[in-house]
Amino acid sequence: MSPSSPADVLRASFDDDAPRSVADSVARLEALVEADAADTATAAAAQRRRFEVPLQVHEALGRLRAEATSPAELVAAAPRLVCEACGFSRSLISRVHGSRWKPDMVWSDPAVVPVDVRASFEGYVDETEIPLEHLLLEAELARRRRPALVSDPLTDERTFKGIIVASETDGYVVAPIAPTGSVIGFLHADRLGQGRSVDARDRENLWMFAEHFGLLFERLVLVGRLEQQRVQMKVALREAGRHIDEACTAEIELAREEPVGLEEERRPPTRGGGAARLTVREVEVVELLAAGRSNGEIARALVVSEATVKSHLERVLRKLGASTRAEAVARYLHLSQDPRR
Repeated sequence: MSPSSPADVLRASFDDDAPRSVADSVARLEALVEADAADTATAAAAQRRRFEVPLQVHEALGRLRAEATSPAELVAAAPRLVCEACGFSRSLISRVHGSRWKPDMVWSDPAVVPVDVRASFEGYVDETEIPLEHLLLEAELARRRRPALVSDPLTDERTFKGIIVASETDGYVVAPIAPTGSVIGFLHADRLGQGRSVDARDRENLWMFAEHFGLLFERLVLVGRLEQQRVQMKVALREAGRHIDEACTAEIELAREEPVGLEEERRPPTRGGGAARLTVREVEVVELLAAGRSNGEIARALVVSEATVKSHLERVLRKLGASTRAEAVARYLHLSQDPRR
């Protein structure tokens, strides 16, 4: 209770020695009782507001969590809800990209903020991007991650005068949004048109909203990333399942054929010259070919498919530098007789 309150003035009047009638004294006492009651009611209302705002912030964030399904929806709804929860007439949410500060969305209470001011400021917000210079208040907040109260923005050297003039604010509070430690945005708010300016309590209330909003924003971003990972994983597993199904349903042959790549590892060192480049299976194929066997007969003799025989023959022709089967047989026999070639 301040010393200049009506109740204090009435109490002081009883301390003088001036003579008073009974009626005057009774009237003064009644006035003092009324003044005390008014002071008590004012203090009680202030106390209620102190505890009501955190509850309203909690409820507003609960609605945000229930209604917003993406970070974009969350950002769009935040300015209005912070005004409703904390009693502001106007709020602005901004994004920070590196050394740039970009005002994003603004909400103004149409009941108290003039139409022309709303339209002018919204147009300014849409077209403005502000550098976070060293002496700017927001640059300081980005470094310190603390809220601020600006009581006289026009004379404060730290404020960006363009946005101050466009908004016509006479004082504002600002809080950083920093869910992961780095500042990713700001919330600004004022009481334009309400007949009073912002105070320290408003600064703390806005900071409380900004901190919890940041956590909610981070949650939605992470949920979105997990959903992307889930979809990608489903696609990968579905593709893997398709390949497994194809492997399980593919036709199986009774054969002892081996992957062509493995045959290179089993190449015998017994032959010289060009023939030394042939694998065991390729030597068997070319020797059966030299004996006049057809592809089908070679396949039956080696218990492999005709396609495998053709594959071996292609490799034999390439390794021996031959263009026909007969030429390949001739080159093989010639090289086998003279291992030095």
